[in-house]
Amino acid sequence: LDAAADGRPFYTMRVVRGRSLREVIDDNADQNKARTPLARLLGTFRQVCLAVDYAHSRGVVHRDLKPENIMVLENPGQRGHVKVLDFGISKADWFEQDHTPSLTGTSEVFGTPTHMSPEQVRSARNVDHRTDIWSLGVVLYEVMTGKEPFIAESLPALSAMIVSDEPVPPSHLRPDLPAEVERLILRCLAKRPDQRPQSVHDLAQEVAPFTSPTSRAHLDRIFAIALAKHLSMSTGAAGVSGPYPSQRNTSNAWGTTHQRRLKTRNGIAVGVGLGLVLFSAISVAIIAT
Repeated sequence: LDAAADGRPFYTMRVVRGRSLREVIDDNADQNKARTPLARLLGTFRQVCLAVDYAHSRGVVHRDLKPENIMVLENPGQRGHVKVLDFGISKADWFEQDHTPSLTGTSEVFGTPTHMSPEQVRSARNVDHRTDIWSLGVVLYEVMTGKEPFIAESLPALSAMIVSDEPVPPSHLRPDLPAEVERLILRCLAKRPDQRPQSVHDLAQEVAPFTSPTSRAHLDRIFAIALAKHLSMSTGAAGVSGPYPSQRNTSNAWGTTHQRRLKTRNGIAVGVGLGLVLFSAISVAIIAT
């Protein structure tokens, strides 16, 4: 955020050149194109986990993780690097509820339905970091199979499937999928949050053996640096819960739906500001697999 000479505020945003993970998935499903090796796909997914893990360590839940919000860069010197985008409906534990008393109603659809966890379907406000773990499970299912685990003709039918139905095992769509990766995907898609991996760091560690050695080495180094920085910043934190020192299990949220964005300009300003800060803070630049 900066200000012009006449005092008017403006934002300067970085141009991100590349392809969304959705485009990568679609290309990988095209029989006329070479299939991306599994180790490279999982290396890309692990980069996503690293970025989301950092956001969680700062008390931020994304709530809209999907392939369209993940960019794989194609810039010279950055090919294969990953950026996680669009924190426009994030939930921040440190953004107190009295700042946005009426921005989010428990009955609103708040997120992308195909990637929402069962608890997010019921109430977008009353979720914690494990809703992102569900969404990452959906993303990993798509990366491996080219299809979403839950598809229906209407929102009510889709919501019912997410809450009640089990997904088709991904190995039915991709027979060469390692059994351990399939089990991990299905654990991420457990209906109960306490049956999923309990942190994105754990998820990234379970994916690691299936990525290339070069990718693992670079990601492990970057994670160690990020973790050390976080621990030095959060020393002395008290009265918090969950796997991350700065994260509290609160029910407050910021952000809004399209209709409320039109009505709540202050909410927009805060949302854009936080989104830009997070975009800069957790963009992950790692040597490609």
